[in-house]
Amino acid sequence: MPVVMLVHFNTEFSNIIWSVPIFFMMLTVIFNNKNIFLGLGILSLLLEVIFWILLPDLWMMVDERFYFYRLLFYIIGIGLTTIITRIYILRLQENSKQDAFQKMISELSADFVTMNRSNFEEKVNQLLKRSGDFTGIDRVYVCRFSEDKKILFCTHEWVNEGITSWMEEINSVGITTLSWSVGQILKNEIVYIPSPDQLPMTAEAERLQLKKGKVRSQILVPIQSNHGIIGLIGFDEIRSGKSLRGIDQDWLRVLANILADAIAKVETEQDMNYLAYYDPLTGMPNRALFYRRLERAIDLVGQTAKNLAVIFIDLDGFKEVNDTLGHDWGDQLLNQIGKRLTDCLGEAGLVGRFGGDEFLIMVPQFSHNHELEIIAEKVMSIFHRPLLVAEQELHISGSGGIAVYPSDGENVTTLIKNADLAMYAAKKSGKGRMAYCSGDMKEAVQEKVTLTNRLHRALERQELFLHYQPQVSAITHEITGFEALLRWNHPERGIISPEVFIPLAEQSGLISTIGEWVLKTACAQNKAWQKQGYKPVRMAVNLSVEQFRSSNLERIIHTCLEVSGLEPQYLELEITEGIAMKTSQYVIRQLYALKRLGVDISIDDFGTAFSSMSRLKDLPVDRIKIDRQFIWGIGENPRDESIISVMIHLAQKLGLRVVAEGVETEAQLNFLKKKGCDEVQGYYCGRPVSVVDFEVINNY
Repeated sequence: MPVVMLVHFNTEFSNIIWSVPIFFMMLTVIFNNKNIFLGLGILSLLLEVIFWILLPDLWMMVDERFYFYRLLFYIIGIGLTTIITRIYILRLQENSKQDAFQKMISELSADFVTMNRSNFEEKVNQLLKRSGDFTGIDRVYVCRFSEDKKILFCTHEWVNEGITSWMEEINSVGITTLSWSVGQILKNEIVYIPSPDQLPMTAEAERLQLKKGKVRSQILVPIQSNHGIIGLIGFDEIRSGKSLRGIDQDWLRVLANILADAIAKVETEQDMNYLAYYDPLTGMPNRALFYRRLERAIDLVGQTAKNLAVIFIDLDGFKEVNDTLGHDWGDQLLNQIGKRLTDCLGEAGLVGRFGGDEFLIMVPQFSHNHELEIIAEKVMSIFHRPLLVAEQELHISGSGGIAVYPSDGENVTTLIKNADLAMYAAKKSGKGRMAYCSGDMKEAVQEKVTLTNRLHRALERQELFLHYQPQVSAITHEITGFEALLRWNHPERGIISPEVFIPLAEQSGLISTIGEWVLKTACAQNKAWQKQGYKPVRMAVNLSVEQFRSSNLERIIHTCLEVSGLEPQYLELEITEGIAMKTSQYVIRQLYALKRLGVDISIDDFGTAFSSMSRLKDLPVDRIKIDRQFIWGIGENPRDESIISVMIHLAQKLGLRVVAEGVETEAQLNFLKKKGCDEVQGYYCGRPVSVVDFEVINNY
C-alpha cells in the first residue's frame, strides 16, 4: 500500500494509481471483513496525510487543490463503502434469517404431518419453543376462544429461562372479547404493541395488566380456521423490548397457519372419533364404545372375585309414539330416557345406546346379587314418572333383560346376546318388567340355532313332505277339498311340529323358498290324483306373510298351475286374517291380482284378530275358516257358540262359504250343521294323511 501511495505521486501514473486503494476497499465488501476494511481505509488516509506533511517535495508535483479533492474523494469513498458494506451485511443477515426461518417452517410442517390427538400437546409445545428460540422472544403462548366466543383461555405456553409463567394468572381471570386487543384479533388483524404506554386510552385495563406482567412489548397473531377466528398466538418481550421490532409479521402468520391446520386436524379427528364411538342423537356411548369398555371391564373383573352384569333395555310401544307424534318427538323421548338412565345410575354403571329404542347398561364389579337387584329396580323406576313430549305427558314402559358374567357368558357377544334374550322373555311375560337370563332360555336359543341350521338343508335332503287333511261337507260328509299341511321329518328328532319350524323358516328367510315348494308339490299332487280318476276337488295351500308381500307371487302361482296342468278353480290360497284386515291398498291389489288367475281365496284363523265386516265385504274372498279355538268351546262356552253363530250368519249375508277347523266331536259337527256351516275340517272328519295313505280315506 505505501508503494502504491508513492507511485501515485508520479506525474505519469498519478491520475490512475491514486484510486487503487479505493478499489481495494470496495473489494473488502465481498469478503465481508470489517477489520480489513477499517485497516485499509485508515491506512490510506494516514499515508495521504503523512506524505502531504512530511514529503512536501513529492506532493509539490501535484496540484494542491487537486490533492485536496483526492483526500475528499477518499473520505467519500470510505463512507460509501461503509454504507454499502452495512447494507450488504444486513441483506446477508436477512437472507440467512429467512433461510433459517424457511428451514424451521419446513421442519415444523414435516413434523406436524405425523401429529394426532395423542401427540398434539407435544407438537404444539415444540412449535412454541422453536419459534421462541428463533425470534429471541421471552414468552410464546397460544390462546383459544371459549365455545360462546366470549372468553380467551391460554392452552399452551413456552417461557425462556428466568421468565415467570403467565398461563395460570390469565386463565384465572380469562381474557374477555371486550378488550381492545381481542377486538382487533377478531377482525383478523395482527396486534403490535411496542410499549404498554402506546395502547389507546380505551385499553387501560390491558395496559395495567401488561405492566403488572412486566411486558415491554407484545405481538398477537390471530389463528383463523374455516369457521372464523378460533384463537391467537402471542409473543411477549420482557427483558429488552427490542426483539419484536425485527420480527417479520408475515412469518408469524405462517406459524399461526400451521397451528390452525393442526387444530383443524385434531378437531376433525375428534369429530370422527365422536361419530365412531358416540351416538349422535343422545351423546351416549354407542355400541362400539360400549363393547370396548365392556371388554376392559371383563378383563378387570376376571382378576377379582366380583361379578359383572349387562342389562338390555327396550322401550315398549315406542313405534306408536313415532307414528303418532313423529320421529322428532320420538327422538326427544329417547333423549329423555337416556338422560334418566344415566342420572339414575351415576357412577354405578355405564349406559349406552344400542340402537333404535334399545339401551345397554353395564353394572361393573358388584359383590352380591341384591346389589344388582337394587340397580335393576332403579332402572325400572325411571318409567314410573311420565315424560313430557310435545307438551303431552307420555307414560311409556320398558322391558329389560339381565345377563351376569361369567354364568351367562364369558365374552361381550355372549353376554349381550343373553341379556337380549332375557329382555324378549320379559316382553312375552307382560312387558314393563325385568327378567334374568336362565338356563332354559339359553337351551331354547341353542335349540333354535341348531334347528335353523338344519332347516337350511331340509329341502335339499328331502326331509320336508306334505300331509293332506280332507275338508268335508257338513251336510253330506262328502269330501270337498284338501288342505296341504307341511311336515318335517328330522333325521334325529323325528317329526317336528309346524308350530316349531315354520316360525324359524319365517325368521331365517326360508319361508318363501319352502312356500314355493309347497305350492308346486300340492298342485302337482292334486293334478296327479285327478289323472288317477279321483273326483276333482280343491287343494288349499297356506300363504305366509313373506310370500304374500312378494312381488313375484302372481308369477309363481301362474307357473305352478301351468307346469302342473292344474286348473285354477282347484287351487285355494289361504291367507291369515291379519293380512286380510290390513288397510293397505297393496293388500287389495294383490288379492284381486290373485283372483284374476281364477283361484279361490279363503281367510284362515278367522276370529282371532280384530275383523271389520265392512272391510271384508270389499275383498275378493270366497271362504272364511273359523278358528279352532271357537269350535272347541261348543257345548262348553255359550259365548263361543254365540260368536260362531254370528260369524256364520254374517258370512252367509256376504255370500261367503264357511269352513270350521278343529272339529273333533259329533256334537261339534251337529251344532255347526244346525247353524248352517258349509264345510268342516278336523280329526272327526279325517286326519292328515300322506299320499300313500290317501286311498284309504272313506267316501272318496
